[in-house]
Amino acid sequence: MLKKGRTNRNRHSMVGMLGLAQLLTVIQMLSVIRRFNLAWTEPLASVLGFLEFLSLDVEVLSFNCLTTVGPVELFAARVLVVPAIMIAACLVHISHHAYLRVRGASRAHLVCKQLATTLRAVFFTFFIIFFATLLTPLQCREHPNKRWTVRGYPDVHCDGGDRHVQMLVLASVACTMPLFFIAVCIWLVMVQLPRRLARSDTAFLESCSFLIARFRPGAESSCVLFLIRGALVAFSPVLAAQYARILMCSWVLYVQIVMVALAQPWRYMVCNILDIALAIGLLVILDMGSFAVADADPRESSAVAMFFLCLMFLMIGGTSSRSMASYFFQRFQKKFKFFVCHQKSVSGSMAPLLQMALERQLPGTKTFIDCDDLHDLSRLFSYVGQDTETFVILGTGGIFTRKFCVGEIVTARRGGVHTLLLGWPNLTMPTETFAESYIHSGLDIGELAKATFADLGKVTMLPLPDCITPESFQGLVTRLIGHCPGHSEVSATRSLCEVSSAFPVLVDPQNAEAMASAMVLVLLLQKPWLGTDLPKPSIVMEGSDLVQSTQIALMVCSENCFQSSHIQRLLLQACRLGSCCMIPVIVEDHYQAPSTSQISLCDGERHTSDTATFYSMVIQAVFDQIAVVFVPQNYSSSHEILQLRAKQTMERVTSPLTTLQEKTFGLLGQAQSKPHAGCVVNEVHEVNELRATRAEELTQVSM
Repeated sequence: MLKKGRTNRNRHSMVGMLGLAQLLTVIQMLSVIRRFNLAWTEPLASVLGFLEFLSLDVEVLSFNCLTTVGPVELFAARVLVVPAIMIAACLVHISHHAYLRVRGASRAHLVCKQLATTLRAVFFTFFIIFFATLLTPLQCREHPNKRWTVRGYPDVHCDGGDRHVQMLVLASVACTMPLFFIAVCIWLVMVQLPRRLARSDTAFLESCSFLIARFRPGAESSCVLFLIRGALVAFSPVLAAQYARILMCSWVLYVQIVMVALAQPWRYMVCNILDIALAIGLLVILDMGSFAVADADPRESSAVAMFFLCLMFLMIGGTSSRSMASYFFQRFQKKFKFFVCHQKSVSGSMAPLLQMALERQLPGTKTFIDCDDLHDLSRLFSYVGQDTETFVILGTGGIFTRKFCVGEIVTARRGGVHTLLLGWPNLTMPTETFAESYIHSGLDIGELAKATFADLGKVTMLPLPDCITPESFQGLVTRLIGHCPGHSEVSATRSLCEVSSAFPVLVDPQNAEAMASAMVLVLLLQKPWLGTDLPKPSIVMEGSDLVQSTQIALMVCSENCFQSSHIQRLLLQACRLGSCCMIPVIVEDHYQAPSTSQISLCDGERHTSDTATFYSMVIQAVFDQIAVVFVPQNYSSSHEILQLRAKQTMERVTSPLTTLQEKTFGLLGQAQSKPHAGCVVNEVHEVNELRATRAEELTQVSM
């Protein structure tokens, strides 16, 4: 069961094994319930007595027929049962290994990992009953003569006598095993497991399979909760009053039912259903046993009932008060300061950039875009109509053809939400004919859409800048905030992105979406950038050059970006620097690296075969590594996913890299053996001369 091939098991066999594990747990819990000393009648009393063999009661072996066994010795024998089982497992494993060595098997080697996993699984299986057995010296009962004796050991008085002290010392020492086991399991699951998952440490996952294999991915921490549940059930017989034991055990089962119903932690749904059904069955048994409780105090029972009655009314009042407070609170302050309505395929990068810029400009506020909550899309309309203060429409050319976007716009109009329109250059306002098409399309919002389109002329429209730069976009954000209720147009408190640093980001300035993607990447890189000795990442604006000390750069790859004169000039500069490493970043879903025939120099560069071929080699060198994928336009690219992509980008930046010049020279060296390779010799000599000149300048400066 604990070999590496467990992942190949059939689903039905896995469910069967999980069912057996739950059966063992229920049997141990029934054995604990039997220690409540309730007045059970037949046939339940016989069934519980039959299950006594799992309570580690070695007295059933009738040692008294051979010798006299005292209570302390009998308790010690019970404590040593589980360690004896583990020792027996070790002996079986060693014997099997020795047998294979004698037979001359080729794989006769001692697998310590499997042995350790087996021992951990044995301890995990018998955890409840073993812990309950160790707590036996604390389980005392009162006799009519007002004397207290240990439950299960009537000869031992709970008065601190020699035998009782010996049992307490033995139990205290032995209790370190289950407590240490719980602590180790918490450390493994809560601390080590997330780190090892990030590193894809399969050896660690295999060694912890006895803990996490039963639960679905993401619910591994449930094993810790089930361990704590077992410890609480094992502790319940320690309580002196019978009703207190039943109440504690019942509450543990109630919490278990709620946890399983909400989290559904088991790997298969049928196991979740089985777990809830078994817990309900145990609760019914406890409820039936509560009728036989003789020591129940009516005053205490009434106090407990009154406490929960008050708790019920408090929960009802708290829920109603919270709802009413939220209702009145949202009339004065909405949950979201802005809601950005956008067409994902056209403005998918501009929307998160606007979100980040607004939240930076107005700290403490929230801006919502639809990819922030993809679990229930029906809630988007309630966010628009009830929880939004300002509704911002990114007016791209096809925004009014997207029915979901039109639904959001209609909802904003019906809810009286203040609306602003950011107009793209290709924006076309809907005509009456276009509005009529919604009525004849069969949609329920046809008439509402027509009325909404007619009112769009009253909406304030802010034109998108012709060229997107950090400064122009910051100005757009400032104007947008100035048109919001309760705000005046104020100057930006800080720049959106740095420019012209030694950590440049190369992007086509004529592609607005690519520029927006680059700005989002630069903003998200600021957090993982902390703690490194790298310069702050920045975007190289049109007309600027690379800093001479540049050692790392990011190339934002978008459609036809290598046809841009700005990109061509910067790439050739990066190659001539000699110390610059280049990492490609893809920001479009269907982007493909350009072929040699698709590359041509612009008017600003020399139209010679030497330069064109050399530029082609530089582009090949850029893609001589795996590119980083950073696509805000993707429908699943939430803010958390973009943050993860930015973190991965910084990990690539801080890893050892080869300079762009070395990669280009390597490709040129491979091309020298091919026909027509001599056309790039002049360009190579030029690069070598520039590198030699730069070395001489650095030498003179140092002198």
